[in-house]
Amino acid sequence: MKKIFNISALMLLAGFSLMSCTPEVDDVFDESAAERTAKAQKMYTDLLVADGGKWQMEYFTNSDEPGYVYVMTFDKDGSVMIAGENKYIAKLSNIEATTPGYGEERSLWEVIVDNGPTLTFNSYNKVFHLFSNPEDIPDTDASEAGEGHLGDYEFSLMKYSGDTLYMTGKKHKIDILMTRLDVGVEDRAYLDEVIGLSSKFFSSLIPEVFITLPNGARYLTQDGASLIMSMAPEANETRTKDQDADWISFVESHNAILTPAGLRFMNPITLYGTYEARQAYEAYWKENPEATHEPDIADVYKVQTFVLQDDGSLLCREDGVTRIAADALGKVFASPGIKWRINLDKGEGALAEAIAAFSTGMLDRDGSIVQTIDFMLDHVTRDSSTGEITDYFFTMEANVRRRRGGTFKMDFYYQPTVNADGSVSLVFDGYNAAATTYVTNVPQVGALLEMLAATNLTASAESRLAPTTLTLSGGDSGYFIVDAVK
Repeated sequence: MKKIFNISALMLLAGFSLMSCTPEVDDVFDESAAERTAKAQKMYTDLLVADGGKWQMEYFTNSDEPGYVYVMTFDKDGSVMIAGENKYIAKLSNIEATTPGYGEERSLWEVIVDNGPTLTFNSYNKVFHLFSNPEDIPDTDASEAGEGHLGDYEFSLMKYSGDTLYMTGKKHKIDILMTRLDVGVEDRAYLDEVIGLSSKFFSSLIPEVFITLPNGARYLTQDGASLIMSMAPEANETRTKDQDADWISFVESHNAILTPAGLRFMNPITLYGTYEARQAYEAYWKENPEATHEPDIADVYKVQTFVLQDDGSLLCREDGVTRIAADALGKVFASPGIKWRINLDKGEGALAEAIAAFSTGMLDRDGSIVQTIDFMLDHVTRDSSTGEITDYFFTMEANVRRRRGGTFKMDFYYQPTVNADGSVSLVFDGYNAAATTYVTNVPQVGALLEMLAATNLTASAESRLAPTTLTLSGGDSGYFIVDAVK
């Protein structure tokens, strides 16, 4: 069982503490409730238009959709320019649209008093209110007539801290954040950048991404680019598929939003470092269904906000330890789920020279042109009763074009081993018939195989989350570069 506490309960007092305009400890009860409310109303009104009045809104509608980024520019005349870019804005002009479209419109806003200061967008704005229209959503099989996306357009103002305004939807109680932007930010360029983040942060070419917890346990995560992220505990020595590491039985889906700063889930999510921690946590809430505080149980972690790091990984803001990233890079290169293509135009040192000589030797032999060289999974054997993989081997495949037309493939079979230091060793074991003549008659072919087999390859990448390009270094032997391909 999972308990969620939203900021409306946790920050109510904090929000009203901002009503005092001076740092001294005043007796707030010297003022009437009406005076305090009016002061808060003015404070938030002034806050929204200050420094150019430009804000980023992280907007969630319901748990089945990703979050949407809006750019809002509040004006002292009571108007606001709202800009957004998503597929539902695109559908306003083309109902068949499946890719995001940009839209902007000016409408009215106001901070009113309604059980506390409330931001309301009180005239219709087609690019924003489309999420609160009670209409059927056009691209789903279900009927949402009378409900629509369930988006809010009025928000209780809870707290302002560190250029971030914390709000809660008045009707559906979803927590919404607004962060101040520089007034010079160009709305469409900024939103175009946001739309591009999903492919930058997550890649379908890297199918396995992991959430690593402070105790070292991991959750396998999929569908990151969709921002409806599926996750389940990874099976290991202490978490077997008979416990909670079975994906089908324990998979959870959580919706998220991406901004240039990183990733945030709509609600805090609970992750378990051990099977016993899960048992203890669920037992606590079963025995204490009305409890208002999280239990103190070892290896139970609450996460929500992940900040983009220089290495491309995402680090949890709440604990400063939990991280979202791909596997160790040596394991990424040795993964059976990824096909790697050598970049024939890049690299330095003996390794790059051996790759170039491979191509030159083929050309000199009979005019054959090496088009691509790929590292890839070649064969998989599965248990007939369980479907689990029992054996597999890899192929370094050279796709070659004949001088007189047509192509053929030279396959060199190998097994990768990830060493204790994270480097990868390649053990070659045979080749197909098409490669036999060239192994025998082109010395450069065998020389490349020997060099690769004799070199421990250390992988590096610019992104630890979507490492679609790897630099494979052999130390003094130089390096070459591979790209993940379909």
